[in-house]
Amino acid sequence: MRVDRISYQKIFPTGMAYLNHKIGVEMQVDEGDDWQEAFEMAKRMVDKWNLESNPSYATAMEYMKTEIPETNVAKEKLAIAIENSQSIQELKQYESDSMKYDLVQQYIDKRKTLQS
Repeated sequence: MRVDRISYQKIFPTGMAYLNHKIGVEMQVDEGDDWQEAFEMAKRMVDKWNLESNPSYATAMEYMKTEIPETNVAKEKLAIAIENSQSIQELKQYESDSMKYDLVQQYIDKRKTLQS
């Protein structure tokens, strides 16, 4: 089997409900050309054309691909509990968990504050 033509299309949202635009490219692949490289080039061209024709939305879509780190809820609750402790006795109950969740420095700082 020989690949002699690459066709690539992608549908992009425009930011308005049910209104999209489709951009595509078709490329001739000559003998000796790398078809995988041609396909990657086609994808880059389509994405570039989208960026040029709809720059603000294309930038927003790229931002939305950013991975959001998971929040450790138990750690957050412990940090708040340590910060809200009113006495060393109350704070002491969080000592072992502060090591478990890597909040030792916050624990020590709060203890110093309560001792002074």
